[in-house]
Amino acid sequence: MKKTLLNFFLLGFIGLNSDSFAQPTLTASGCNPVIGNTYTAISNGGFPQGAAGANQTWNFTSIGNTGSSSSQIVAVNSTPNGALFTNSNIASSSGGAYVYYSSSANALTINGVASPSGGPLITYSNGEDFLRYPFTFGNTYTDTWAATFTSGVDFFRTGSVTVTADGYGTIITPQGTFTNALRIHFVETYHDSSDFAVGDYTNDQYFWFKDGITEALASTYTFTSTFAGQTNTTTGGTYASGTVGIEESQLSSSIALFPNPAQETINLTIDDENISNAKVKIINQLGQDVSPVEIINFNAGNNTQIDVAYLKNGIYSIQLLLQDNSIINKRFTINK
Repeated sequence: MKKTLLNFFLLGFIGLNSDSFAQPTLTASGCNPVIGNTYTAISNGGFPQGAAGANQTWNFTSIGNTGSSSSQIVAVNSTPNGALFTNSNIASSSGGAYVYYSSSANALTINGVASPSGGPLITYSNGEDFLRYPFTFGNTYTDTWAATFTSGVDFFRTGSVTVTADGYGTIITPQGTFTNALRIHFVETYHDSSDFAVGDYTNDQYFWFKDGITEALASTYTFTSTFAGQTNTTTGGTYASGTVGIEESQLSSSIALFPNPAQETINLTIDDENISNAKVKIINQLGQDVSPVEIINFNAGNNTQIDVAYLKNGIYSIQLLLQDNSIINKRFTINK
């Protein structure tokens, strides 16, 4: 029985300039989603992943469009099965399905999957690290994991995932051009067993991430399943088309937070004349405003020091509400 995790993970985000050649590093503050994030993924039939290595340019402008899907990051206690996942602090909601995650400074870990329309509820006894931080070109790790679910009978699932940053450079999608992107090769194998049947699955997938954008810019996969003696292979891919990715790719680079990680204070500067009269808040991972004082009418060229001594260790966002009601989130970490 084919019970793939693949579709839940997909929802989850020409021209070189000088910063294209910087070696990027993915961080928890730059990549982990926070409550309130919304994403749109454009799907296609998959595409060749291109070359590995340093300073690559991956041009995927013609990868096609076969449909779209959306997802939102929500509070765990707002979901139907939230009480079962007290080890999680965020959930991804898409079409009635939920994926439960632990989001921390060290990793983004999958703890469970709730399928739509009465499908199986998958609970992990040992979570699966989807990404670890910090992560840069040449880094790799292998994580073993285990889960259970019921689909007519009880199934036990054991698996491992090997994640490698095998390239970096510029990625071009129908949505735009993104420099300093890191390519992640994600190879997941798992085995399902019950008293009546067994299944084996392999998901060989490539993701492109950019620190500061909380969704994969693009992904392409080959998924192979063998169940009851029958083997099937499917391919597919996505690219990000949501407002989170677009806003952050265009404006986030003009916003600086330092030091990051922070302990007592953090400095905020903006170098973009299009940003004026912004309201600034501090948002925690539950999407709550934890600002001691709201900063109003913050303009480009300003430099302000914000007190963060009262915050506990964890991941937060500086949120800027612009005059046109668009929002920019810039992540930072408290580590005392």
